[in-house]
Amino acid sequence: MKSHPNKIKTKPRQPKAIREEAERLHRYVVGSTELAEKLTWRFARQIGDPIARGTARMDFDRIVVSLAGVDPETRGGPCNLPQKAMWHRYRHHFEGQEAPRKFFSSIDAAAKRYLSDIVYSFASSALDGSPVQVPILLWDETLSPGKAAPHLLRQWTRDCKLTGRFLVALFDHFKRVDPKGSAGRRAILISQAAPAVGFKPAAHTKRLVATGDISLGKHEYPADEKLVLEQVTATVGRSIRRLRDEAKQAKPRQLGSVKLSSARSAKPPKADH
Repeated sequence: MKSHPNKIKTKPRQPKAIREEAERLHRYVVGSTELAEKLTWRFARQIGDPIARGTARMDFDRIVVSLAGVDPETRGGPCNLPQKAMWHRYRHHFEGQEAPRKFFSSIDAAAKRYLSDIVYSFASSALDGSPVQVPILLWDETLSPGKAAPHLLRQWTRDCKLTGRFLVALFDHFKRVDPKGSAGRRAILISQAAPAVGFKPAAHTKRLVATGDISLGKHEYPADEKLVLEQVTATVGRSIRRLRDEAKQAKPRQLGSVKLSSARSAKPPKADH
């Protein structure tokens, strides 16, 4: 039977088992890389009290999510999509030695100011018997996104030193995984493409070259370029196997329950999807 001349050819979908594993891999990579779940747990587990530890884990998670999400004010490119994550707005607070001290001083002042307003509201209510008026939080969004403020203030009030160390480590983490070609960024791009192309090293290598995350260099002879491509593909293959093994061994908590817009990461051309 002849195929209909006007029928649009579509690429075959990956088998269900591959798609399910790819989606699990993507959740794991987003959680471990963009949402820094290993880092949040490393700091939260330093807290002895289990209730305070659970609360800190949640607050640290929410701080990360607010900073890892896209910044709508950085729209651009052909599709007018956000080009950067929110944390770029605040990275200057963690550059050099003086900037972090000024930043932490501002956070401390904001926390004390709000605590004093709370004390006044309750004391005033206790004296005259009137309903407690919850004080308005006048948050300076040059310090952090407004959504992060309640979580940041609670942890700063509980343990400012631990929270300060967490923030420094978090921004160091963001700086490591953000640059083009970094291991973290490559892992994110591999996890994004896996549902469409599966786990074929050659397909992922082609995409990483297209996004500029892998450079094959310039070669005078085709044989040299082919050799380099084979070596790079083998390296990508080992990375894919490692990521798959890690995702399979990951606990449910490590699979990233929060949907984060990874679209800010440079994506390969549509034709390859």
